[in-house]
Amino acid sequence: AQETTLFKSVGLAIQDLAAAAAILQAAEVEDVGTVVEI
Repeated sequence: AQETTLFKSVGLAIQDLAAAAAILQAAEVEDVGTVVEI
């Protein structure tokens, strides 16, 4: 099944960065997701 995840940024940039780092780490542990270069 394919899922789409939407991240809504609210708050300070440092909070967004911390959330992104935690999400990336969890995805790497589970070996899921796709890295997109921007």
